[in-house]
Amino acid sequence: MRGRGGRKLSDVLFYVGYAFFTMLAYLPSLYARFSWSGTGFSKKKFFTMLIYNILCVYVHMKYVKYSCLPVVGENEDPILGWISFSMIVVYMFSMPVTWSRRV
Repeated sequence: MRGRGGRKLSDVLFYVGYAFFTMLAYLPSLYARFSWSGTGFSKKKFFTMLIYNILCVYVHMKYVKYSCLPVVGENEDPILGWISFSMIVVYMFSMPVTWSRRV
């Protein structure tokens, strides 16, 4: 069954699932960025998020370079590649800092 754009319905569900789980994996970094910055900052929290962000960036870099997802396997798709590339940049700016962040 093909949709309007020539993609299968299962492809669309895969895109939605990929976007959902990507955002779900990003939520701890987003939380730490705002709640652990300023008065809540500590070196232990910083290094915890550094390790978490490095692991997430590794997964996205692996997809960009090899088109390989951890659970799914190989899947070449430029849309998912751009999502992974943008998430690499987003993770770089999602670290807790010593000053308070404004919303």
